Amino acid sequence: MRHGAVALALLLACAASAAGPDFHTSPACWDAPRVVHAGPPAAEFANRLHLIDVPGGATPAGDQLPAPEGAARLWLRNPDTTQPGPWGAALIVDAPGAPRRSLLIENVGGPIAPRWLNERLIFLRIVWGRALFSDLILDAQSGTLRYHEQAHDGRNAFEQYQACLLYTSDAADE
Repeated sequence: MRHGAVALALLLACAASAAGPDFHTSPACWDAPRVVHAGPPAAEFANRLHLIDVPGGATPAGDQLPAPEGAARLWLRNPDTTQPGPWGAALIVDAPGAPRRSLLIENVGGPIAPRWLNERLIFLRIVWGRALFSDLILDAQSGTLRYHEQAHDGRNAFEQYQACLLYTSDAADE
């Protein structure tokens, strides 16, 4: 009986510590790791993004990604992660009838991989660290951010809970 009470207490402590304030439900309820969206980004991360006008003319450097219908396009410049950080990334968006705009991103955790959602909207997931990132939607036509939400990768919390579950299961068997 005593081992069962100890196992239950340990299980509850592990679930509470793994869940943390950022998760809506405890990883005890999950059947797999998940991404948890946490609402608007903290100022620390929102302030790392800069939308600026870029004069037209020369073709920008970087990898070009045309929109699905081909009229709009973007150029991507990812950081050289073989060099020590901090790293920056940038994309330049050129859409018909709109000024050329650049999104400059400071202190990224690695390369970004934008993708066109349609002829106008671009989705970006910006990794800030091992488990923290931002999801953005950039409007190529207006040159504005339509969406920016902070998110957390719950893989570590899920794995910690699984380890607690395994440990409490072993303790209960004794």
